[in-house]
Amino acid sequence: MPQTIKRQVLVSSIGVTRYNELPWSIMNLFGVLKYKKMGEDFVRNSGIPFTIIRAGRLTDGPYTSYDLNTLLKATAGERLSSCHGPRFRL
Repeated sequence: MPQTIKRQVLVSSIGVTRYNELPWSIMNLFGVLKYKKMGEDFVRNSGIPFTIIRAGRLTDGPYTSYDLNTLLKATAGERLSSCHGPRFRL
């Protein structure tokens, strides 16, 4: 990687360190979590300062998708949000 990069940010996923355990193994049916973990390892070993964000679920709006949570009738309870102003820096 170019040494002009001051910091790299990787958006990964929760469960990458436990992709062989339930319920994460369901999310990893096609190897997604395994490959995200490999990406994290690459970033960690790059020698460049980094931030890894292990998001649980990112959406660009209200939750409306029909997925595993819907099939299992899972509920998350109260939803929390975060808003960062112009002073927020990684």
